[in-house]
Amino acid sequence: MLDPSDIVLLVAAGIVLVFWLDYGLLSPWYRSPLGWVIFLYGGAMVALLSLVVYAIVFDQRAEEWYRLPIALAVAGSATAKITILHYERHRGRQAHTKKDS
Repeated sequence: MLDPSDIVLLVAAGIVLVFWLDYGLLSPWYRSPLGWVIFLYGGAMVALLSLVVYAIVFDQRAEEWYRLPIALAVAGSATAKITILHYERHRGRQAHTKKDS
């Protein structure tokens, strides 16, 4: 029997997968740096939640060779997300400053 948290994690995995596919297939994400970051971060979240689903379904951890690249993808995409956030904030401040001048 699945615990309530297991059910929520399975549903979350489905939602993240739908978001990633919807964003990846139906928007021109490749045209902007922010789009690339969102797409890569979404893919990393799909992969991370696939590890959770695997653990729930098979009641065991995935092998290290499978977990390590996913962990690196999550760390890399989160770092890219932080970087683009600061870049966009700075760019917005510059645009706002130029507009007020």
